[in-house]
Amino acid sequence: MIPCYFDTGLVLKFVVKEPLSVKVLEFLSARQLPIPYPHLLQMEFHNALHAKLHRGEITPSQLASCLEMESDFLSEGRFQKIEVDWGRLFFDTLRMIPGATVSTGCRTLDLLHIATARQCDASEFVTGDARQAKAARFCGLNVVEIH
Repeated sequence: MIPCYFDTGLVLKFVVKEPLSVKVLEFLSARQLPIPYPHLLQMEFHNALHAKLHRGEITPSQLASCLEMESDFLSEGRFQKIEVDWGRLFFDTLRMIPGATVSTGCRTLDLLHIATARQCDASEFVTGDARQAKAARFCGLNVVEIH
């Protein structure tokens, strides 16, 4: 069981200064929690950083710094690697689609993160995305929204 599962957008704000960065840092400081870091989150995190580079929002040196911070956070235990059963994850996501997607319009990656949080028995799902929050609640998770 993990205390909180964080969506990628919030994890990104832990490393790249964005409008909600201060609130994310305050939330993490108050709770003194490691960030669960499954391969899915790592992949989406890396893609988001490279997309920022593509859009000119960060420089190549800032990208390198962010990746170095990620490595440091993994060694320090701030990012905590967790393993999931991918077969079960895909099966659970497929089962959620008819209800959650029709009700909320959520995206596949959002549902994969929700299924990951459920598989890890996360006590809370922390997100800054209203649609993902709605889908997570629909799927039975306790949601904390950071806005």
